[in-house]
Order: sequence, then C-alpha cells, then structure tokens
Amino acid sequence: KAPVFVDLDGDGRLDLVSGEGYGAFRVWQNTANGYVELTGVDNPLDGINVGIGGLSRPSFVDLDGDGQLDLVAGGLYSTTAWQSTGDIKVTILEDPGENQAPTVDSAATRSFEENGDYGAYFASATDPQDDFLTWMLGGVDAALFDINNGGVVTFKIAPNFEAPADANSDNVYDITVTASDYMYSSAAQAVAITVTDVNEAPSVTSGATANFAETGTGTVYTATGTDPENDNLTWTLGGADAALFDISNTGAVTFKTAPNFAAPADADADNVYDIIVRAFDGTLYSPVFEKLDGPADPFVDPADPSNVISFVSEFSKGADFSAPTFLDLVGDSRLDLVSGGTDGTFKVWERTDSGYVELIGAANPLNGLDAGDNSTPAFVDLDGDGRLDLVSGEYYGTFKVWQNTVNGYTELTGSDNPFDGFDAGVNFRDKSTPTFVDLDGDGRLDLVSGEYYGTFRVWQNTVNGYTELTGADNPFNLIDYTSGYFKAPVFVDLDGDGRLDLVSGEQYGTIRVWQNTVNGYTELTGADNPFNLIDNTSGFAKAPVFVDLDGDGRLDLVS
Repeated sequence: KAPVFVDLDGDGRLDLVSGEGYGAFRVWQNTANGYVELTGVDNPLDGINVGIGGLSRPSFVDLDGDGQLDLVAGGLYSTTAWQSTGDIKVTILEDPGENQAPTVDSAATRSFEENGDYGAYFASATDPQDDFLTWMLGGVDAALFDINNGGVVTFKIAPNFEAPADANSDNVYDITVTASDYMYSSAAQAVAITVTDVNEAPSVTSGATANFAETGTGTVYTATGTDPENDNLTWTLGGADAALFDISNTGAVTFKTAPNFAAPADADADNVYDIIVRAFDGTLYSPVFEKLDGPADPFVDPADPSNVISFVSEFSKGADFSAPTFLDLVGDSRLDLVSGGTDGTFKVWERTDSGYVELIGAANPLNGLDAGDNSTPAFVDLDGDGRLDLVSGEYYGTFKVWQNTVNGYTELTGSDNPFDGFDAGVNFRDKSTPTFVDLDGDGRLDLVSGEYYGTFRVWQNTVNGYTELTGADNPFNLIDYTSGYFKAPVFVDLDGDGRLDLVSGEQYGTIRVWQNTVNGYTELTGADNPFNLIDNTSGFAKAPVFVDLDGDGRLDLVS
C-alpha cells in the first residue's frame, strides 16, 4: 500500500486513497463516524488500474489548471495519469507498454578442466526494466548440472575426461541457460562446455607383500600400476631396504645380492625387507607415505635429536590424546602447529629456523582458551572478515567457537555461536571432531564431524545458516562403527583427480580412506589404502592432518 490523503467529495474532510499490488486503487471516505471504504461504483477510482506489473502508487495534482485534482500514479513499469472530468474518467497519458524480455550476454562456449569443483560456466544477462532475473537449465546434458540464481553453473559430480558423461560422450556438455524476469519473459542461450584433460598421478596396483626363498635369484616382486592417461610408467625404489634391490623400468624388483636367511641384511634384521615402489608417468609420481622416525621426524626435540618422542607427546605427558592442525598464527608465513588435548586446552608450537618451539603462557595466542575435555581444533573464517576463527570439538559432542578479532580470540556463546545446539552424537562421550569442506560446490564451507561411535555428521552451510543433512542426504550415511570408533575426519586429494577424498583416524590407530569417486565415497582397503600399514604401534585414536612439511609440494601426513 502507498497511501495518500485528498478531499475527493468536496466535504472538507481528507479521504484516504491507497495503491495496492495488483495496480488498482482503494478508497476510504472520511465521514463524521470515521473512515468507510467505498467499493464498486461508489469508489470514484473503480476500474482504474496502472496495468502490467501492478504496484500502484497514487498522487493528486491539478495537471490542466481546471481547479480539479487529477490522479497521477506510478506503477511497476510506467507512470500514468487520469484527468478529473466530473463523472467521466479518461486515461490521457502513456500506455505502460509491453514488458521487454531480458538478453543473455554470456558466452556460448566454456572450457573446464576435469575434476574441477568450481563454477563451470557463469551465465549473465541484462534486462531493459532492470528486473530481478532467475535462471533455469535445459539441454541434453542439463541433468548433470546445477545453476543458482546468480547464474553460476556447476557440475553435480566433477567430470572425468577419461570417462565422459555427456550425451554423446565427446567431453562437450551441451546445456541451455534461460533467464526469466518478473513477468516470465525469458531469453535462452545454448552453451557448450568442453571438459579438458588434466594429467593425473598413476596408481600402484600390485600387492603389499611377497615371499622369496633365500639364495634365490630372479624377480622378487613385480610392481604394476595404472595411469589415467595411459602414459608409459617407469619405476623407482625407496624405503629402509631400497639399497639392497634393483628395479627395472617394467617394475621387476631383484636382490642385488641373493639373501641369506641365516644372516639377514634388512634394516631390522628380521628377514622382512621393506621397500617402497613408486610409479612415474613422466610428470607425476604415485603417492606414497613413509613414516619418519628419529632425527628425520620434524617434531623431535631440536636440543636432543636422539629423543624420538614427538613434541606433542613430550610436552603433554600425562595426557593420551593429541589433535594437530597447522596454520600461520604468528604472521611469519610459516605454518605453526596447534594441538588440542585431553585437558581441553590448546598448545601452540611456532615454526622457527631451528624447528618447532612451544609458545607458553602469554606468548601462546590461544592461552586461556578451554574447550572442556578432548579439544579438537579447526580454523575457518566464519564471519568473512579474513581472520581464521577457532572451532573446537569436545568430549560431549558440541562445538565451541572463538572469534578471531583485532583484540584476540573471543568465545561466542549462546545464539552468537553459529553451532549452538549442535551435537555430534547422542551419548555422554560423543567426542566431536570438526573439519570444514565445501561438499556441494556452492563456495560455502560445510561442517563435517566424526564422533565416538564411528559415524560422520554433516551440517550444510546454507544462506540461512547450517542445516544438518540426515539419511540419504548425508553423503557418509552408510559409514558406521564397523570401520572404527572415534572418527576424526580430514579431506585431501590423495589421487590427484581434483576430488577431495575422506581420510579418518579411529580409536585403534588405523587410518581409513574413502575415495571420492563419480559415484560417491568408496572405502579403500588392503593395499589400495595408502595408509594400510599404519596401526596402533604408532599410537591409538589417530587424528590425521595433511601439510607440506618439507616444501616439496607434496602433502605429508601428521597424526
């Protein structure tokens, strides 16, 4: 409504006239007993309408100098005037005219690298009336895409160049983007999105064990692998006993000197020779993880390199739980180590030229923060101010939040905490372990948390806040305690396909892996799991994180 007051009947009292959404005019006569609505033929403005689009907004002025107030009204698309001529109402100004359709002005083609999880196409349009535009998808490959109201087109599942999913399997995905305005006038653009190839790392497919008779000659083990681009593979050796072996370009591993069971030459003299085979496609190596011990461990005490106990364990004696993460806390562009612990506090080790040095007391920017018990930190910019806020899980399954402000970290409680009321489980010891990842490709980081009984809970980050995904809407719905208790998730691209795989620790010290495929998350077991040989000998209740510790461009595992 857009009210205005005017004396319509010459009785000296100001009557009320109002516009409304459908373009007509309502009138209430000012009488001795109050305002009474005039309807039908009693309404002097009955039958007058601003036309297409509605939204009438009346005003009165004597346009022609005849002493009578004429009606001038704005509408959604025009301004119209009605001359007052006694009992006759005549439209004398412009017809509002027809709504003009928008024009799509974005390109008809787009190239997109396989495995990408960002916008595949950005539709744009102009509208003569500057109407708000909405978008729809059509075309033979439309079912493979989503489009938001901003015109951003995303693949529902990241495309694979080696396995095209478009209608004619040529890696050219054909869609139509259609822009519609308020009056449902529309314009369409046919778009061809071409998926391009990206070199991906090879994978080793041969087993993790082999037996060989002492004094024997010939091939001990044959390494095999696959490459997504079918590149020719060559092989290299690593591991504690690599110096005792040769490997050919075809993957045949042989002893340099025939082994003697009575005089084992392997590093720990137990007749089990440990090697690592890596496939190379000319550009990329197959990923492999090797445990660092002793002085090679970057978390040993630099003052005593013989001390092979990591910093986290050494300075948390009496506690049996650590939850590491890495970020630049001191602003020197080096990644510092932050760990939660059983007591609920947060310990910080600054990365210096001489190694990691613990920050104690006031030097620790997280000094005094306490999540309760079993703190599990994650850092994420929750409020878009460019500063990483601290979110922590805790023993009872909730999520504590400290906002990173110009004056330090300030806890958000109650309704100020965006995760207020969230609980990762239903038991008294749920042990939430948060991490943040964009699961649906909308550019917003969603919350994923493990919990004591082995499931993964998911809260989607929407324009209205975080909403839990349950049942089939949760992409990890089928994962439960059968793959371990006390899950601690992290997401990392292990196979170089551009999709973030799920890696999780669990109570008994193993590292579980679920590969992110075009059909969803599939667990890798046995030799397919790159962490298959990690067990409780290196600790229970693993809480893994990935970081490039040695600057070689590859992400190392810290747990």
